[in-house]
Amino acid sequence: MSLPKLSSDHNPILLNFDTTTQFNFPTRNVSTNWESFRNNLNSTIIFTPNTANTGEHIEKQVADFTDKILNAHIAASKPITTQHRHYVSEELRNLFIQRNRARKVWQFTRSPHDKKLLNNLQNKILLKVKSFINKNWENTLNSLDTEDGSLW
Repeated sequence: MSLPKLSSDHNPILLNFDTTTQFNFPTRNVSTNWESFRNNLNSTIIFTPNTANTGEHIEKQVADFTDKILNAHIAASKPITTQHRHYVSEELRNLFIQRNRARKVWQFTRSPHDKKLLNNLQNKILLKVKSFINKNWENTLNSLDTEDGSLW
């Protein structure tokens, strides 16, 4: 809501934030063993005809049933972890270390000679990384084959 109380070109704005809103956390990626889930449900849930007479009893039975299903799912599931560690050669790692040291020295001295060494290391790293990416791409293209369907 705009508040035209000031005599300038800019009006103050009043913002109302709802602080009672609950944010849901993202669901975790899990791999569920459905056979184990089924066995957990069979061992924890014993079927009995509905004996609830009031709304409170029905709510309690539904909550218990839901808890048993959720606990069976948790017991039968394990989180999926993805490890995307890219291979970095020892040569590149050493160049990174040298570059970081050269940057630290240059930031301390601000010497043109140190800056030149830093730029040379950065350019060397750039060339090595580009050649590494190109080599990986060439290996990927060479491994494709129409016979096994990897090309499609």
